[in-house]
Amino acid sequence: MTIGLHKLFAGALILALAWVLMPSQSASAAVVEPKINEFSASTTGTDVEYIEIYGAPNTDYSAYTILEIEGDSGTGVGTVDEVVSLGTTDADGFYLASLSANALENGTITLLLVQNFTGAFGGDLDTNDDGTFDVMPWDTIVDSVAVNVGGIGDLTYGVPELGPNYDGLSSFAPGGASRYPDGFDTGAATDWVRNDFDLAGISGFTGTPVLGEALNTPGAMNELVQFVEACGDPVTHFIHDIQGSGLASPLTGTEVAIEAIVVGDFQNNAQPDNGELNGFYVQEEDADVDADTSTSEGIFVFAPGSIDVSVGDMVRVRGTVTEFFDLTEISSVSLVLQCSTGNALPTAASVTLPVSSLDDFEKYEGMAVTFPQALYISEYFNFDRFGEIVLTTDRQFQPTAVYEPGSTDASNLALANSLSRITLDDGRSNQNPDPAIHPNGGIFDLTNLFRGGDTVQNVTGVMDFAFGLYRIQPTQGANYASVNPRPAQPEDVGAP
Repeated sequence: MTIGLHKLFAGALILALAWVLMPSQSASAAVVEPKINEFSASTTGTDVEYIEIYGAPNTDYSAYTILEIEGDSGTGVGTVDEVVSLGTTDADGFYLASLSANALENGTITLLLVQNFTGAFGGDLDTNDDGTFDVMPWDTIVDSVAVNVGGIGDLTYGVPELGPNYDGLSSFAPGGASRYPDGFDTGAATDWVRNDFDLAGISGFTGTPVLGEALNTPGAMNELVQFVEACGDPVTHFIHDIQGSGLASPLTGTEVAIEAIVVGDFQNNAQPDNGELNGFYVQEEDADVDADTSTSEGIFVFAPGSIDVSVGDMVRVRGTVTEFFDLTEISSVSLVLQCSTGNALPTAASVTLPVSSLDDFEKYEGMAVTFPQALYISEYFNFDRFGEIVLTTDRQFQPTAVYEPGSTDASNLALANSLSRITLDDGRSNQNPDPAIHPNGGIFDLTNLFRGGDTVQNVTGVMDFAFGLYRIQPTQGANYASVNPRPAQPEDVGAP
């Protein structure tokens, strides 16, 4: 997560002590016994659950156990719902217990850190359900923290108790929380900061971090959100800087933040869009275009599961520049913000065939493009399986059907053919797509057919690169003309 992160203290007491406790690792010298340092019990979607312990570095804490105590009324309050054994901390003093989804209750619970536990999973420690332990199968309770969701009759068995809106941030109790600084313990709820419920900080999740929350940092130093990236903040790079003037980005592996306009919506969701490629294409506004015509102004954002965007949206994206099989894209996306809607689209680049080199297409990679000339439907071998059609400036012949194999003429014709064609795709990655899409944008069926030798004009979409070919992912239908209709009957060849 590359949101601006700074230290933020809750309450005047923490502010007053900040000078002796920052950075948080400086508190480690005072930590004699381990502390429950961070936990995650309930998150968006499938729970990402864990309990983190903070103690002395490289120390064996196998004599300690974490217990989850049931607190929801009517479900066996006071019983041991989870037993988590500990091990040895790392060089920074952290021990992480990663748990399976639903290992911890999504309700009122108490986490106890105890020493020399002799009980068992399922044991009833509060036999009369009055909120006080009647059975204590341990030597001592070293640490505790409780979450109370506010159910009538719910009970907790340790302090502090983190209830609904305990921190003024939400009407819900936290699904997870972090001590701040690491190991800091005054016994008060203000020692704990709720974690972002939507998993900001966890790889693969964008999250919805807000001021006053903590990131999810399992096995690492706890971090708080002080600055949340917003639309209009300075970008790190323009897209033409990311694309560069070569075949590969000069910024591969670099984290970037951009703001640009969606010119192709290919997300996999239920909303109307241009296809299903798990992402979308964005392009700089005309005002932000650079003077170098060899640098593309567009780029693909691979962001499965991100917020829904639409063509014309201004979006802010943060992620990492990647070369995915020679397609420059932004992936490992940590942030997608919709800044505005209904914006004027950047000017589509006009491209004509033939090109002087296949590398000429690179300067349009990720951009909105249109081919104004009439192009012939010359090949559709992959149309039924992959939705692909090859368009050419004229009818093309196999070079070896015209010239001797291995001849210079055959080689020259092969090159000329490659420079005079482009693949029109269908914006989908699945095989045998149903329905098939006609190049005019409609459904391909018996009432809307095409034939080899027919033409399409004003092919419009975004320039993509996949499976070794530059291709157009269409954003609108082309102007189709049936110029090679099927004869009503075979030609008379004059046979008797």
